[in-house]
Amino acid sequence: MARIIIHTHKRPFIHTTEKDERIAICIYGLSLAYPFCDGSHRMTADEDENAIYIFGE
Repeated sequence: MARIIIHTHKRPFIHTTEKDERIAICIYGLSLAYPFCDGSHRMTADEDENAIYIFGE
């Protein structure tokens, strides 16, 4: 099933654990290591915010 996802963030959510460890959580949906960030969001840095992009597998 196709879905339209509107991304409102351009970087991962950084979670700090009780042991003071920082974990980057992907909230963009492109990470191959999902739910952890692998930096894949960087490939969208120059995209037009008013355009629609389709990402496939």
